[in-house]
Amino acid sequence: MIDNRIPRADISLKIMMIVLLAGFTAVCFARFGGGKGTEDNPWIIATGDHLDNTRNYLGPEHNDKYYRQTADIDLGTAPYNTGQGWVPIGSSGESSFQGHYDGNGHIITNLTISRPQRYQALFGNVVDGAIKRLGLKDVDVYGLDAAGLVGNLEGKSLVQYCYVTGHVRGTGRYIGGLVSFVGQRHPAVRDCYSAADVTHLGSSQDSWAGGLVGFSNGHLVEGGLATGRVVTELGKHENIHPAIGNRSGKNIYWNRDVSVVTRKRWERPYTGNTTIELLRQETFEGFDFDEVWRIDEGFSYPYFQWEGTQAKKQNLPPLLPPVNLAADGSESVVTLTWKPSNPQMGTPDGYNIYRDNRKLHIEPVTELTFVDKDVTDWTSYSYFIKAVYGQRESIPSNIVSVTPLRKLSPAVKKARFRDRFDEGSGVADDPYRISTAEQLDNIRHFLDYHYLQTADIDLKVAPWSSREGWQPIGSTGDPFNGSFDGNGHVIRGLTINRDGDGQGLFGETSGAKLDNIMLIDVEIKGKHNTGALLGRGSGTIKHCFASGKVSHYRPGSNNMGGLIGFLQGKIYDSGADV
Repeated sequence: MIDNRIPRADISLKIMMIVLLAGFTAVCFARFGGGKGTEDNPWIIATGDHLDNTRNYLGPEHNDKYYRQTADIDLGTAPYNTGQGWVPIGSSGESSFQGHYDGNGHIITNLTISRPQRYQALFGNVVDGAIKRLGLKDVDVYGLDAAGLVGNLEGKSLVQYCYVTGHVRGTGRYIGGLVSFVGQRHPAVRDCYSAADVTHLGSSQDSWAGGLVGFSNGHLVEGGLATGRVVTELGKHENIHPAIGNRSGKNIYWNRDVSVVTRKRWERPYTGNTTIELLRQETFEGFDFDEVWRIDEGFSYPYFQWEGTQAKKQNLPPLLPPVNLAADGSESVVTLTWKPSNPQMGTPDGYNIYRDNRKLHIEPVTELTFVDKDVTDWTSYSYFIKAVYGQRESIPSNIVSVTPLRKLSPAVKKARFRDRFDEGSGVADDPYRISTAEQLDNIRHFLDYHYLQTADIDLKVAPWSSREGWQPIGSTGDPFNGSFDGNGHVIRGLTINRDGDGQGLFGETSGAKLDNIMLIDVEIKGKHNTGALLGRGSGTIKHCFASGKVSHYRPGSNNMGGLIGFLQGKIYDSGADV
């Protein structure tokens, strides 16, 4: 007789497997708004938590996972906007995002990231994945390599029908409005636009930034538009572009009325199109206005058909600012000059002048020049201008920094300041004697003379410790090239708080000799090339020491040192405890 009963062990195993499968399904359902993660039945993304849970399915074993967004998502809420903000989905290697994300014509707002690491974006690293039909509005992203949507795009990945607005800032090698780096094995970015402003904060020429894509290997970006500003603090930079950092792409358009902004001026090194031209459909060769794009002729830039038909809410041009703002502070006042923007976009009613982020007047200025008399010599100021159209202001112009100072002839300077040192004639064998903070400050008027300190000096008093603190002696184009011997005396309480290059007791030197200088209890905050004794320069330094605190004004600063930021020369028996 045959026993057809199933062994109890097999029954128990099957029940356990059914329970585990049911539990797994329940967990997945809880992590998303529904679906099974397949192409026909994708996981539903309707909240920030649903979106955050996609990071649990990374790597090649999850390249068959599909997601569909079914509602607009606001990431401007805790925990996604606290601390360092959103953690990018996907990192390097086996933890990259390899799924398929369909934004389904919805948007994600208020993405916030502030993390000094590589590939900071909504998706950090995407390999063989796909992202489509998704809009990111009002992003605020800071990182080394940074972007709005994707940090690193590799493999056979595809980003299509997506856009970004807001602001992206980066200090690394690749910074882009939409994607920072498009890499190997033929990933593609097609039919996308970026209206985000991109700020390149790095100091290296070996870096790339673009309004749409930071860097692209080959012509892998096609059918794109960049309309935001690209701001760099390096001056003219061959790898900074309004659209793609290395200028590699097909049918790529950008607004040359906005273009690239430097700390000194508004650069125009590229062709691009005017704002007026970008409001015309005929401008955009290769754009599919039957199935993909829509444009409100003479009113909007191109935008996606999935965005709807309400033109006033779509991709609109900004109010254009004035261009080529320049500043001169040579006569103890600051004189600003600028040029109007494209007159085809309308004539502004006037201009608002901002100094250190504060508007200087009530009524708009109607001329193309402005004289600021309410300034102090040897104090650094920054300015920008906004054009006024009715009750609205334009985006800001380029920023200029200036330190007002009346230019004096050597003979007049010597006669005026000769009695401001204790004694001496300023030559190597008979240096000027320095015993007070005022006398130390007067060195900036005689940058090629010789000095000997004869008493301890306290700089932890006004005006040397107020506002931005001590103004470094010597600057680019006007360096200190004499000698200073601290003679074993102390300079105490040096305070600097300036968002600029070359910060220290001496800002910049050229062949100078700095000996026996003791800096105690310094508190210095600067940007690139910052040190307690010297920001940058050339010459020799012997028997010098500093203690206290030296820090960067903002993340990503280069050449920061306890004693010296950057020196082309020799240093002997010196050190710092900071």
